[in-house]
Amino acid sequence: MPWPPTIMTDNVLARARSTSSISDKALREPLATASLLSTTSVHFVHFGQSAQGAAGHRLPVEHHFGQARLDGAFCSYTEKDKQNYLAEAYAAGVRNIEMESSVFAAMCKLSGVQAAVVCVTLLDRLKGDQLTSSHDILSNFQQRPQILVGHFIKKRLNASQKS
Repeated sequence: MPWPPTIMTDNVLARARSTSSISDKALREPLATASLLSTTSVHFVHFGQSAQGAAGHRLPVEHHFGQARLDGAFCSYTEKDKQNYLAEAYAAGVRNIEMESSVFAAMCKLSGVQAAVVCVTLLDRLKGDQLTSSHDILSNFQQRPQILVGHFIKKRLNASQKS
């Protein structure tokens, strides 16, 4: 299996079907450039009070267990296991762990619709599993992907009107 995983597997008529969950390169790269970044998914990473742009892979997981969280009702691994897993993911370029975008990217690919994913990463999972940021900071960071995508769409629309 490639690291990070890039295939969504589901069952259709009791048969497994695999679909790529890699976002569209034609959108991904201009979005990365628009945020002054240069690789896979575009993220605004927030660790503390300041934000930095970062580009990296997203790690799609299907449920709570794949996130290497230690604060759930069921946990079959240690803090050391978690740290090793997250360090391996980070070394592979992962900058965000989430559950939803792999399905979104795979469904868009199946339907022939161009799609890319822009995420906000709100905490450093190597340091903990719980958010500690204030409501105001979280609200501010929630707006950043919308602003980035809004600028990207305006730029695309302006370019299409000139041609």
